[in-house]
Amino acid sequence: MNEKDIINKIKLPATNVYYEKDSADGYAYLGYSQAILNLDYNICYNKMMNSNLTLNADRRIPATNVKVYKDTLYVYTFWSCIEFLQVVNKKKEINNIMEHVDNIGQYESNGMMRYCTTEINYVVPNVTAIGALLYAFVGDFNKSNELIETLEKRQVDGNWKYGIIEGKKETILKREEDSIHLAMIVYSLRMVQLISKIDTSGMVDKALRKLYQKNKNTIQGGSIGWGIPMLYLATKGLDESLADRSLDELLKRGINSSNFRTRGLSAFCLTNKKLH
Repeated sequence: MNEKDIINKIKLPATNVYYEKDSADGYAYLGYSQAILNLDYNICYNKMMNSNLTLNADRRIPATNVKVYKDTLYVYTFWSCIEFLQVVNKKKEINNIMEHVDNIGQYESNGMMRYCTTEINYVVPNVTAIGALLYAFVGDFNKSNELIETLEKRQVDGNWKYGIIEGKKETILKREEDSIHLAMIVYSLRMVQLISKIDTSGMVDKALRKLYQKNKNTIQGGSIGWGIPMLYLATKGLDESLADRSLDELLKRGINSSNFRTRGLSAFCLTNKKLH
């Protein structure tokens, strides 16, 4: 079965498990794949835009017990939307998103990107990597490099730890990135180097060893199985043993997942050829 047939068979969400119907990212991921393959992407584009480019859900951040409302905008969700918007050449929409990214900003105490437009006082490392990628996408290599240097200082044993902000002080937690989010960082770092020529290879090599450890026996799917496609995206062209194993799982489980966000991400990772 070729890629067009695979992508054409992916169904839109019928339920809202793990925000799959409300969140913009599933539509952005699938829309990217449809656009890359010259398929009709209009439904996904309209649903993404109507979702206000965000998660669209009230939730609470357990680590800091902060309530986040549905109109909150997230750096992570912006990433998937910009990937799609680039393919369909929507420069105005991308510039609008980057204004929000600028406003979200960084923590004064450590230079790490904030998570979203609501202050949650919680340092999430993968968001800084995504921020570096977003700035690289729009050609702001100085800002991208600033975030890369901040990440490099915080890498310990191939991974990054979370933190809680209290005033101008950060308390570093024991929690570190799981497989899906570590893979997200690796993809972001590799893309930053590809686009801007900023050297991220040292961090990538260390993180890759950690990814191998985490997935040595079993591919770590995470909460809804989306660790599988993300591992493939991060490692293809870099570690073929991990890439081949995760591709096999992506085609068996990711594309056919019961959750639309995982199906969409699987489509995006399958059709994204930037790092081949």
